[in-house]
Amino acid sequence: MGIYALGVFKNGVLTLLTDALGSVKIYRSEHDEVISDSFAAALVGQPELEPDPQGAYEYAWSGSAFGQRTYVKGVTSTPFNSLLCLDDQISLIQKPSPYGPVSASASLAGSSLDEAAASLVQALRKTFATYAKLYGDGVISALSGGFDSRLILALLLDAGVTPKLFVYGQPTDSDVVVAKKVSQAMGLALDARVNAATTEPAGEEGYADRIARDFALFDGWNYAGVFGDSVGIDNRFARAKQGLVLNGSLGEVYRNSFYLRDGSFSAHDVAAGVFSRFDERAMSASFDAQAYIATMAASMLQAIGQDYIGLDDRLDRHQVEMIHPLFRGRYWSSRDAGLNQRFGPMLYPFFDLESVRLTYDVPMAHKSLGRIEARMIEQLNPDLAAVVSDYGYRFDQEPPLKSRLSNQANLLRPLWARRLAYRAKYRRKQAFPSYLETKKLQRVMDTSFPHMSALFHPQKINDPSVYNRVATMEYVFQHWS
Repeated sequence: MGIYALGVFKNGVLTLLTDALGSVKIYRSEHDEVISDSFAAALVGQPELEPDPQGAYEYAWSGSAFGQRTYVKGVTSTPFNSLLCLDDQISLIQKPSPYGPVSASASLAGSSLDEAAASLVQALRKTFATYAKLYGDGVISALSGGFDSRLILALLLDAGVTPKLFVYGQPTDSDVVVAKKVSQAMGLALDARVNAATTEPAGEEGYADRIARDFALFDGWNYAGVFGDSVGIDNRFARAKQGLVLNGSLGEVYRNSFYLRDGSFSAHDVAAGVFSRFDERAMSASFDAQAYIATMAASMLQAIGQDYIGLDDRLDRHQVEMIHPLFRGRYWSSRDAGLNQRFGPMLYPFFDLESVRLTYDVPMAHKSLGRIEARMIEQLNPDLAAVVSDYGYRFDQEPPLKSRLSNQANLLRPLWARRLAYRAKYRRKQAFPSYLETKKLQRVMDTSFPHMSALFHPQKINDPSVYNRVATMEYVFQHWS
């Protein structure tokens, strides 16, 4: 249970292993001078740093590098579901795959909404019973207007835990408004604070030192980029001092997270439609869109244990549903989880293989519009489900017609149109926060981007989040090469 890495020393051999989902990465420099769960540590063992083009493109446009690659050539992570043995020689032992479906008797494929919700609740109750036994009321959890934080609260209350709740945002933000209604309805205290993401880091003095600190704390990269989150870092440390923090990441497995219609898809179509939000105008001539998508699709198939399927062969809906936890969860969500754990104890109840495997076969009608997650909340705590959500309706009610029509429009939208929508949104340059202004970045790096300009046209990047990640990589290569 949990997200972890272990070193087991037995009979003179040190063996490194990670959790069942492969959430924690063990990084290796090219010739194994350094083996570590720290990406930045692995850079020390790399004699020369140069970008891995595919990894750099993936990180810039998707917020993470997928598969074994990173954005640095030669620095890789060990394959998931394997043991790394450090004896006279370093060797990998592949374990039998645990990622397939549950037994036919446990499958939820033909279950009613109530039956499927009850099975998923039963699996999660075991996890929360452990939390209650170990931590009691010393648990902290975010509370927003959506499904996942409400489900965590329902499970905590069901386990007899009274958690400390917090929410970030302006008083008029929908998350804050709904969180206050939930806490009041349940008679729970709520710590509401100004959103760290909208608060500028104070002061110019010591800016370079602060960026170096943030780089170290984020281990070389995070999904947003290392620039501009100093206040958020302070808040993370403050939360960690209060007790065990729970995070609802990967709760998307209980919903139709990719907004795909029911049916089969090719891996290429999923990669092109879901994981390829990029703007070719901001890429150098070396970028090959088709090769980029094909590589993403191959990594996706390997992640779900279907590497024998050709890129144009069809994945059934069961296999498509494996993609979120075993691909996006394993490589995007887990990186964020691992970084959060550097600040203090934090657990992720939905990062659990046994719970995740039950979601593969849940009928898509149950996942649509979060129906099954809403029913789980209602089964656990009807009063909690009765409070209005950020979506404008209660979780003990059928979603209104407007929501159903909007969801149907999303499902019917062709996958190729998603990439075009991204390009249209960022056709013009968006307003960049002050910490990404050239004069600010010049305090810590050469803003001509001597390393990244071989892959990108930084001046043509109109998305500030992408620009932050490209600047993060440039900072690494300038300071570590």
